[in-house]
Amino acid sequence: MKAGNMAPVCLFMLFAWPTLSVKTVKSVTVVSEDQGSASRPVTKIVKMLKDMAEKSEADGEAEADTFKKYECFSTKMIENKTASIADLTETIEMTETDIEKLTALASELAKKQTKAEADLVGNEQSQSDANATRNKSHTLFLKEEADMSAGLAQLTEAYNTLAAVGPQEAAASLLEKSKDPSLLSVKKMLQVTKLRGASPGNYESQSGGVLGVLKSTKDTYAKNLEDLRAAEANDVTSYESLVKTLTGKEAELNSMLEMINSSIVTTSEDLATKRSVLKSSQTDLESESAIKAETEKTLAQKTKTYEDRSLLRTQENSAISQAIAVLNSDSAFDSFGKVSSTDGAAFLQLQKKHTAAKDKQAVLTLLSTAAKKTKSARLAHLLAVADANPFSQVLKEIDGMQSVIAKEAKADLKQKTWCESETSTNTATAADKKSESEELTTEIFDLKTTIENDVDGLQKVLDEAKSSLEQNEMDQKEQTASRTKENQDYQQNVANLQVAIQLLEKSTKILTKYYDKISLLQRNASYDEGEYGGQSGSGNQVITLLDNIMTTTKTEEADAHAAENTAQKSFEDAMAADVTSEENLKATITKTTKSIADTRLLMDQKSDILTSTKEELASVKKYLAEIKPACDFIKTNFADRDAARVEESKALANAIDLIKATPAYQAAEEKAASTR
Repeated sequence: MKAGNMAPVCLFMLFAWPTLSVKTVKSVTVVSEDQGSASRPVTKIVKMLKDMAEKSEADGEAEADTFKKYECFSTKMIENKTASIADLTETIEMTETDIEKLTALASELAKKQTKAEADLVGNEQSQSDANATRNKSHTLFLKEEADMSAGLAQLTEAYNTLAAVGPQEAAASLLEKSKDPSLLSVKKMLQVTKLRGASPGNYESQSGGVLGVLKSTKDTYAKNLEDLRAAEANDVTSYESLVKTLTGKEAELNSMLEMINSSIVTTSEDLATKRSVLKSSQTDLESESAIKAETEKTLAQKTKTYEDRSLLRTQENSAISQAIAVLNSDSAFDSFGKVSSTDGAAFLQLQKKHTAAKDKQAVLTLLSTAAKKTKSARLAHLLAVADANPFSQVLKEIDGMQSVIAKEAKADLKQKTWCESETSTNTATAADKKSESEELTTEIFDLKTTIENDVDGLQKVLDEAKSSLEQNEMDQKEQTASRTKENQDYQQNVANLQVAIQLLEKSTKILTKYYDKISLLQRNASYDEGEYGGQSGSGNQVITLLDNIMTTTKTEEADAHAAENTAQKSFEDAMAADVTSEENLKATITKTTKSIADTRLLMDQKSDILTSTKEELASVKKYLAEIKPACDFIKTNFADRDAARVEESKALANAIDLIKATPAYQAAEEKAASTR
């Protein structure tokens, strides 16, 4: 609470605080001037007591005012700290709950990250396995296709040879190089037919079965080759479908992993922030609790001290009031009036002298009784010294005071040296901590700027890279779609052109054939009806036009092929550039994300160091503030205190000299020497 808001409350409390009224004292301390006793010693004493009562009352009121202000301030301080502690406790509980949630989330994200990475590795392995299997299968297919194609070609040639009624040796020789069991059996069949020695007239009947076997085997080979190619085509289709699925899954996993990594970075940042808030709140809570406890302790101590002082002051005022009442009574004036001496000082001195003599006699009696009772030589010697030389104790006390003065001088010098050393050391430490705090603050600001700078900050670089990557992926999709559409248009155009060329060639061929025939007939004509030319003139013009159109169409087809090749090359170049850019952008995103995480981690570390440094600086300042009053006092008053001690020592030395120079001391010394 501010002082301006606290003052009215404290003021009200002060007015409500009961104080001792001076009227009570005055009602019993009025001295009548008509009695003519102003010059009496008792009158002076009464006046002194009255002044003491008034000063005690004024001191009490001033102390009550000071205490109630302090009490009000301390009470408000305790209330404020209690509220602050409650708020900080609530903040700590909420922050700890948030940290638990974020920690659980970070753990879950780490698991998802591990799973996504494992799935990516598995996906890559699946693609690698699929590629290896496809390559192995395709290699096997090519070998089997080559073998089967070669065998089929041999069977076809053997069949054609035998079908043309060729010699069996020729058919067998065609199958000689084959290792296929079915072909070897056919070869043996041909050889058996030869060994039978059949006559030429029975050749066809003997070779008919062989021809059937060849045809059946050839058909089987053709069917097997067709099935093999069909299976290969199915395998290729399945492989392409699998690769497409795996590639899509890979893209999905990469996107998921990127989102998880981004969430991990965000969660780490939130977790670091919450931990910083928690640490700061815990530090503040400790500080507020310590201040509250210290304030409560100090308030209790000062309250007890104030109450004790108030009680003593009340008792003092009561005693003073009673003394004044006694001294100011009529009987007291009558008694004091009968004293022969009216000099107050003389009266008091007689009383003191009487008392001192009485006290000394009592001490001597006590020592004498004890010495006789215990038969102690030391007590007897002490009795003789005390009776003979009353100055010995004074001199002893003076010696003790001199020793105390010397010790006090050493203590002051030690305290001054310690204060100078502690102040110098801790002031330098505070300056170092302040400089370190300023450097850390600058470094943290620079790190924050490195991340958040609007021009070239890491966050801006990351955002731009992500945006560029999205645009890159969109461009690739658009270019692929556009290229696909262009290729489809190209294929349709070429197909149309090729159909047109075929039709033109066919038309030209028909017309050319016809008109060539007409020309031949005209050359061979042998009748007199005349030559028949038909529409040969117009037909030749049509043929010429068809040739021109066909040439133009073929040129157009060639241009279409060239344009397609150019477009395909441009597409491939653009896609290669986009793929390279995509890889670079992904690398930039990964690197920048890591740089941001590393920079934020460094910021958190420096922030922790800064917090610790500020706490150390505050502790040093607090320590300097604690020792400042005592150190300022010793530094300010050291010279005066030292000079005062010198004067005091001189005065004590002079006192010793004066005492020893008095006849009484010398007489006492002589008396004491005679008793030794």
